Amino acid sequence: MNSFLFLHSEMKDPYSHYHEMLKSNPVIRDTTAHCRIIYSHELCKLMLTSKDALIPPVNLRGLSEEAAAIAQAGQRRTLREHTYAQRMRELLAILQTWLRRRKR
Repeated sequence: MNSFLFLHSEMKDPYSHYHEMLKSNPVIRDTTAHCRIIYSHELCKLMLTSKDALIPPVNLRGLSEEAAAIAQAGQRRTLREHTYAQRMRELLAILQTWLRRRKR
């Protein structure tokens, strides 16, 4: 079976592909690549903020130095910003702002 993963640079218009996948199949289990491909932003946020989320190391095999650097930076950002603790800090700030406004 072929993987659902692809290089975006090899598609003339990847956005139409994303749009179609979001409508027809927002989550795909890719058994070849051993991963899930999520096209929905909301589902992606849900997965990343789950206490059960497992974010594996970035596979750098076959990537150019530039692509590897981008992948590593993306993973660092994901692990830094999409954690339960980070979400709670964001929620706390929102609640504090709301409570201050409500007291006025």
